[in-house]
Amino acid sequence: MADIHRRLVRARFLERLPREEFARQVAVILGDVNYVHPFREGNERAQMQYLKLLAERAGHPIDLTRVDPPRWIEASRISRAADYDLMARLIAEAIAKR
Repeated sequence: MADIHRRLVRARFLERLPREEFARQVAVILGDVNYVHPFREGNERAQMQYLKLLAERAGHPIDLTRVDPPRWIEASRISRAADYDLMARLIAEAIAKR
C-alpha cells in the first residue's frame, strides 16, 4: 500500500489528466489495491468510495450508480492478472462528461 500511495503522490493524485487517461491510471491503482487486499466483502464499497475521492480530487466527478456491480466484480477479478482494461472502461463510462 505504501508503494501505491507513493505512486499517487508522484503522479499528483492523477490531477489534470484527460478523462480516458485518468480512468486508465486509476484502474491500475484500484487493481493494485485489490491485489493487496483481495477480500470482496467490504472491499468493493471501500474501493468505490476511494475511487470517488480520487476522481473528485482529480477533477473527474464520477457517478458510482453508473457502475454495474457484476461487471465491476469481473473487472476486479481480472485486474489481479494486471488486466485493467475493463476496469478502466467502467470508470470512464461512470465519469460525468462535461
